[in-house]
Amino acid sequence: MTEMAAPFFIEGSCDDLAYKNTRDHPRGSEDKCFVEKLWDRFQPFAGPHFREDARNHFLQRFWEMYLGVTLLERGFDLHRHGDEGPEFYARVGTRRIWFEAVAPGPGTGPDRVPQLEFGSPIAKDVPTEQILLRFTNALAEKQKRYSLALGKGIVCPNDSYVLAINSRGIRHAPESNTLPFFVQAFLPFSPLTQIIHHW
Repeated sequence: MTEMAAPFFIEGSCDDLAYKNTRDHPRGSEDKCFVEKLWDRFQPFAGPHFREDARNHFLQRFWEMYLGVTLLERGFDLHRHGDEGPEFYARVGTRRIWFEAVAPGPGTGPDRVPQLEFGSPIAKDVPTEQILLRFTNALAEKQKRYSLALGKGIVCPNDSYVLAINSRGIRHAPESNTLPFFVQAFLPFSPLTQIIHHW
């Protein structure tokens, strides 16, 4: 007889408001059902403390599950290496493709992307530099992890590597009215300018 997997959500106190609202609030019931369906498919690829970590990092763990299940539904045969290295990989022909999910938050200290303050004026400058730093910092951290995995022989030099970044945890990041912020962060575009000719 096959043992049923534990549900994704764990009862008790938690620090992540999104986790708590999805688990406990009546308006979150549909979202909770969706997350549990993702978990049913994803749990063989989860690390040993995945559910526990989600109580404090819900967006990050949700994004990892969503990415993994989306790849499974697209026909990728996913494999997990272990607790080290990227989240999972798939073989395409003779090559392995590693997938890493990351959902950066607003950051800390003076470079933190400010959160919405209720009662404050609506019109404020978008903190472009801080937003771009969240993207570039996420890339830098994953580059370190990639280098470690490469050094340990988990990832081979001829393997492919996909970094999937979810910007939901960075206020304003999904809403750029010029170039998307991830384009500004990773491609060599300077700030947009407008040339005005006087005749």
